[in-house]
Amino acid sequence: MLARTTDDKTIFGNLVDKETGVEYARIPVDSDKVTLKAFGNFVNNTDECEFYYMDGDYWKNLGITHNMVWKMDQFVGTRYGLFLYSTKEIGGTAQFSRFVYNVMKS
Repeated sequence: MLARTTDDKTIFGNLVDKETGVEYARIPVDSDKVTLKAFGNFVNNTDECEFYYMDGDYWKNLGITHNMVWKMDQFVGTRYGLFLYSTKEIGGTAQFSRFVYNVMKS
């Protein structure tokens, strides 16, 4: 889990897009299937997300609770992405299935 943080929470503050992310967690993957979950809390402008992975029958926290900073320089909203990130060699494939997006009532 990589994230970038900033102490500047103003809507016109400095961007952190050019800074390298900090690795907060890494888990070994010894299977051809990985189950992940992202939980976003946007109630009352909390604007934070948490990430989890399935370990056997249990969800385990992955990394930190990440505060999502919103800036006025470019409106992009909040996005979730599913992607393949190769670390040993270029290439590879990934297959994503059963992607579920739930809006939870507060």
